[in-house]
Amino acid sequence: MSHETLSEKEKEFCRAYAKGMAVTEAAKAAGYANGSYGKQLLQKEKIRTFLAEMEKKASGVPSEQKKEEGKIAPGDEILAFLTETMRGGEETDIKTRMRAAELLGRRNGAFAKEEAENSRVIIIDDIGREEG
Repeated sequence: MSHETLSEKEKEFCRAYAKGMAVTEAAKAAGYANGSYGKQLLQKEKIRTFLAEMEKKASGVPSEQKKEEGKIAPGDEILAFLTETMRGGEETDIKTRMRAAELLGRRNGAFAKEEAENSRVIIIDDIGREEG
């Protein structure tokens, strides 16, 4: 299947995802209003094929070009750095370790507000009723 059937947004999503962005971040970077649409994009055969083609091309890139591309850290390298910083021990100050933990937690959705999802509001309309 040819990548010519992909829209520009879909191609941009694939590029962002291939660089190591999370699915929702890649969808937002591509211009989709709903970041969760990225999960639906990954289910499309043409998207998976294009990503596989990109990966195949990347593995055949000359070493000089790979060195040039190495200037930008991929997502997994960033996550590894943050994890290492968070676990830094005594040689890393606590403020830096806490910030790394916060960034990792945000990335993994650890701070989602469960209270808003699990709480209910009960409204009792007793205005205008007379007790008697």
